[in-house]
Amino acid sequence: MRLHSAGAIFIDARRSSAYEQVHVEDAVNIPVWEHDADSRISAFQAKGVKPDAVIVVYCSGGACEDSAMLALKLAQAGFYNIYLYKDGFSAWQSRGWPVTRGKQP
Repeated sequence: MRLHSAGAIFIDARRSSAYEQVHVEDAVNIPVWEHDADSRISAFQAKGVKPDAVIVVYCSGGACEDSAMLALKLAQAGFYNIYLYKDGFSAWQSRGWPVTRGKQP
C-alpha cells in the first residue's frame, strides 16, 4: 500500500475481462497472455514512463505466475525498478485497499 500511496505505477497482468470487473485503483492493464501484450508495453513506454520508474506488477496471486511473466517482459523492454505483489489482487481487495471498476482510459 505504501508504494501505491507514493505514486508507484501498478500494472495488472490479469486478463482484460478480470481488470474491467475490478482492479487496483489507477492500475494499468497489460494482460500478459493476450495477443496485444507487447504492443501495450510499447504504448506504455511511448507515454514517457522512465526506465527507473517504480512499477508494481500483480495478478491473481497464489500459483498465478502472470505477474512474473509480465515483469520479465517489462525488464526486457528496459524497465528495472520492478516489484511483484505476490499476494495478488484478491489479497489487495480483502485488505480494503483502493480498487475501481471499468476499462482502462
